[in-house]
Amino acid sequence: MHLAGIILTLVKSAVPMMGNGTEEEQDLLKVAGILSKRFGQAQPDLTRQEVKIMGERAVPQSQPSPDQAAAIKARLGQMGLGGGGGAPPMAATEPGKAA
Repeated sequence: MHLAGIILTLVKSAVPMMGNGTEEEQDLLKVAGILSKRFGQAQPDLTRQEVKIMGERAVPQSQPSPDQAAAIKARLGQMGLGGGGGAPPMAATEPGKAA
């Protein structure tokens, strides 16, 4: 029953993400209603124990291979993200002069 409460909490938190009046929103509201009737109301937020349970059940993700990591880094660079160097240095200007 505890896991059902976690699921209900997640379903309810997903409702606002679906867009008002969409078919997906309606489906989530139906599921939330069914789960609420069967298992009771969801908690307003997840407790540390609930987050720990979800983490233990999560599918482990593998690290990207060196080739995949290079491809990811290149794509992020094309998008202007990543790079790791921070912002480029600004040109030094004297007070009162335009850059």
